[in-house]
Amino acid sequence: MKNTKSILFLVTVLIVSFLMSTNVYGVSSNQKKLAISKTAVVEKAKVPVMAIPQITRISQDLTPGYTLEVYGKFFGIKTFTTKFIVGGYNAVIKGWGNDFILLKFPDSPTLGKKIKSYIMKGNKIVSNQFEHKLMALAGELKPSSVLSNYNPLTQILLGAAWCGTNKQGMSLRFKKIKPIAMIKPVYSKVISITQGSSDLDYLKARLPIGLTEGTYLVELIQDGRVAAEPPLEFKVNNLLPLKKKIRIK
Repeated sequence: MKNTKSILFLVTVLIVSFLMSTNVYGVSSNQKKLAISKTAVVEKAKVPVMAIPQITRISQDLTPGYTLEVYGKFFGIKTFTTKFIVGGYNAVIKGWGNDFILLKFPDSPTLGKKIKSYIMKGNKIVSNQFEHKLMALAGELKPSSVLSNYNPLTQILLGAAWCGTNKQGMSLRFKKIKPIAMIKPVYSKVISITQGSSDLDYLKARLPIGLTEGTYLVELIQDGRVAAEPPLEFKVNNLLPLKKKIRIK
């Protein structure tokens, strides 16, 4: 009887040992690793963040054709819904790249005022709003001088590029600088703007009445703002009486 119990005990021990060596639950070490790998948290793939278009500089070109050069980065691909707004004006896009855009200069620009320009996709602004000014480029005055007894109806032409075709709110400002500066400048309203044969357009105004002998700086003004650079010199020369020109012996 004792031998039978001993044999049963021994068999039980052997069975337990066998089960433990093969994992009592029927899972091998390799199977455990596989189970862990299946239950491990898989890192989600990162969704690439789309870079926001950045405008860093807007320049007026220095060649005929009157264009705006836009510099920056991440402009992306132009689509049929892409628009470039310059101070509220939907600019004509002449060229598009990821870091450079070429625009037609507005026909009726707002000169001398800080404006914001930006890229739109449909009705959504997708870039930064870049603040800058549009300015006309003053080139010449015709005439550049008169005699002090000039006719009150005398007209003067200011030749300028990038002035646009809208004369609303435009005037010429005359500031005396020699020999004694005037405290108060005088203004003359721009009558018309016509396109010249060269790269300049011509803004016509009448000479203000009462300009006295001396040198003036003439500036283009629009709605109280300086609209063109640089200021141009205009001279009023003294008309000496004839008897002072003739030496009597």
